[in-house]
Amino acid sequence: MNIEEIKENVESSVKSFMKEDAFLLENNLNERTLTHRLACHLEKRFSNYNVDCEYNRMWNKDKGGHIKKEIQAENIQSDDDKGTTVFPDIVIHNRE
Repeated sequence: MNIEEIKENVESSVKSFMKEDAFLLENNLNERTLTHRLACHLEKRFSNYNVDCEYNRMWNKDKGGHIKKEIQAENIQSDDDKGTTVFPDIVIHNRE
């Protein structure tokens, strides 16, 4: 997928989000609600990829060659509703 296809897919996803989920924006819902719904629209355009919200882990091999997940940020709080913890909002990637 080239950069133009990526731009087109993102723009199309945002347009469908704005059209179909305008209620969420008009009623000032939480950012996590908005990013989840946008991710749903992105999944339709990036069907060969994983679309995850607030993805905060990466796969790495330990010294023995075993695959494990590692948190890449310190002090992550899953109950943070004040926006003080940094999370990637939406990640389009291949897991592993």
